[in-house]
Amino acid sequence: MRKSILVFGLVALLTSCVGSKKAESLTAKPETTEVKGALKGCYEVIQKDYTIKENGSWGHLISVELKRTDKELPFDPQKATSFSVSEDGKPIQVGFGIELLDENGDVVEIKNANASGIGGAYSSDDIEAAIQLNTDETGIVRWTINADNKPFTFRITSAMEGSTSTSNVSEEKTSSSNDWDSILDDYETYIDKYIKLYKKAKNGDMDALTEYSALLEKAQSLADKLSKAQSDFKPAQASRFLKLQQKLANAALE
Repeated sequence: MRKSILVFGLVALLTSCVGSKKAESLTAKPETTEVKGALKGCYEVIQKDYTIKENGSWGHLISVELKRTDKELPFDPQKATSFSVSEDGKPIQVGFGIELLDENGDVVEIKNANASGIGGAYSSDDIEAAIQLNTDETGIVRWTINADNKPFTFRITSAMEGSTSTSNVSEEKTSSSNDWDSILDDYETYIDKYIKLYKKAKNGDMDALTEYSALLEKAQSLADKLSKAQSDFKPAQASRFLKLQQKLANAALE
């Protein structure tokens, strides 16, 4: 089974339903170079003006450069991953967030450090790369933001969850990995949300694409789980999976 067919097959149709939206060029600068939260002192923000760039139909993007300091991380980088990703042997989840402020110093938008999709960082790959930085190395973390809020400054936050003990985590993951009915429930919920956004996009609603970006990380996670699950499906589960696949495919024909 190819993941692109499983979950992402209709993305091109969704994005083709609406055009891009242009906005004036904006920049924002750090309110402080200090990273707030769990990783305070382990990273710092490079001080400069950051251009807020149009990202096609997906809205606008701000890319912030973070520098790793010489302060020891409170976790083993080899056992850590992004909040958007769940991996065996990696019980620690790490994230960076951004709070955007207007010229008056009022917070106009928040992307939480422990969130994924539209509520968090643009890509889990950004977080994964930041986790692996060595002292004095820099990396980029991106967020999709609402340029209409006209952000003027921003501050970066951080979060960490999990335990350095892997025994209980591994046991929990093994148990949940066999709960295929629950995974199929999640897949059906994803499909229902996708179809709803697809119909909105067909009607020219620009918000549909922005909302869909919140589902992308969930889609990737589902694709990984379902790829592993198929060989263990019981007949009833296999039948349900095929029906859900057909439901997703039929959305393109409406």
